[in-house]
Amino acid sequence: MMLHFVLKNRYLFVLCLAIIWISILIIPKLGQSYRLYSQNQYEEPLVQNGSIAKVVEEKHDYSMQSHSVDTSPYLFAGDFQQEEKCLDTLGGGSGMSVGVFSCHGIGGNQFWYVMKSSNWLKNKDLCVEGPEDLKKYGVSAVLKPCSNIKHQSWTYEEGIFRLSGSTLCLETKDNNLVFVEKCNTSAQKQVFKLHTPQGF
Repeated sequence: MMLHFVLKNRYLFVLCLAIIWISILIIPKLGQSYRLYSQNQYEEPLVQNGSIAKVVEEKHDYSMQSHSVDTSPYLFAGDFQQEEKCLDTLGGGSGMSVGVFSCHGIGGNQFWYVMKSSNWLKNKDLCVEGPEDLKKYGVSAVLKPCSNIKHQSWTYEEGIFRLSGSTLCLETKDNNLVFVEKCNTSAQKQVFKLHTPQGF
């Protein structure tokens, strides 16, 4: 009876055998080949400046690794504290002096950014500017519109703001104004400790 059915429907029987053979032998091998390919490096061409360059990309298992990409435009953000006082714009606009004022923790005049690409010390749209002459000290640090000039570039290390490429640092005076003076690592009036609010 079974033999009679097979002989009568041999084309259907051959088709069924082919499907079973493909599902048992071919499909798993294809899956394995794809997995091997996807786990290894692969190359693709990239046109750069009119010529073809080879770029090697790697397949990463992101489910097994934790990757964090830093896309923020700033190096530091928050208020810079000196004992109970914080670096403050004192409500001044362009050309006005920077100073310190009692820390209030609500941002505004006391919230600063040190920008990544320019090293600006920035509050809103104004930046702290030192003297154009990088050897001149004893002058007030002032707020100016941000621009790519050397005397608006600050390096912040170990709590001290140093005018990039110089030996000049920010220092608080007894009148609560901030001046640009010769760097002195033992001077507590040159140390501004960063306090970054939660979420930054």
